[in-house]
Amino acid sequence: MEILQLKYFCHAAKTENFSHTALKFGVPPSNISQCIRRLESELDYKLFDRGKNTVRLNNAGTAFYEKISKALELIESAKKDIEKSDKTKEIKICSLTNRQLVMRATEKLRARREDIKIVISHSYSENENFDLIISDEDFLSNVKNRKLIVSEKIVAAINKKNPLSQKTVITADDLKKENFVCLNDDSNLHKATLKICDKMNFKPKIVIQSPDPFYVRKCVELNLGITFFPSYSWSGMFSEYVHIADIGDFWRNTYAYVNNLGAHGEVEELVDIMTEVVKL
Repeated sequence: MEILQLKYFCHAAKTENFSHTALKFGVPPSNISQCIRRLESELDYKLFDRGKNTVRLNNAGTAFYEKISKALELIESAKKDIEKSDKTKEIKICSLTNRQLVMRATEKLRARREDIKIVISHSYSENENFDLIISDEDFLSNVKNRKLIVSEKIVAAINKKNPLSQKTVITADDLKKENFVCLNDDSNLHKATLKICDKMNFKPKIVIQSPDPFYVRKCVELNLGITFFPSYSWSGMFSEYVHIADIGDFWRNTYAYVNNLGAHGEVEELVDIMTEVVKL
């Protein structure tokens, strides 16, 4: 018996019309008739009662159909499982903060699972069905499966030539006189900087903005201004020419939001790796 032969039989059993089965599979009606007769010969049982221009499924055919239709469903299910396991799994990530952490975690996941494809975006859109969103914003606070990845203090980076570098704690009166170097307006760190300054009752004098964190750090090293930064994410990224100072009790919490529609085991594994990386 062949799988196609059994598919012919099951369709013919449902329709009791060989011509309809032939049309369904794109073959001549004679092919269906011959195929059914070969099947009956192999089984040594008649499956259809034949009349003039009619066929009717008999008791033997009904019993055979009940078993074979279920067997074909299992075969199709097994085939889909094979196709699914053979395909490269894709995880779509929206990384709005902690890009270095996301990259370190994806590197570790890819080392474990070479069958996984990682697609990373740094801008959020409601039209995109992301599997995972990494953000310090609470715009998704209503999502149940939110997990805290890291809580880090916001501190200030100041060139050592700046007199403020002699201070361990910097006050609002100190900061309002300084030039600031920041990321662009759409960055979460820029927004956090404005919120902190607002809580300290002053508006920062921003003299340089860049979308590149490396350029911002370089400007501080050149004594072009000071910047606020998250202590974990940017740890060890400044040279010896930069002093790190406390500005008060300001923190950034970064969360992993797992999308229910696209979540699967690999996403949860990636989130677990992120928390492991933070602890190292």
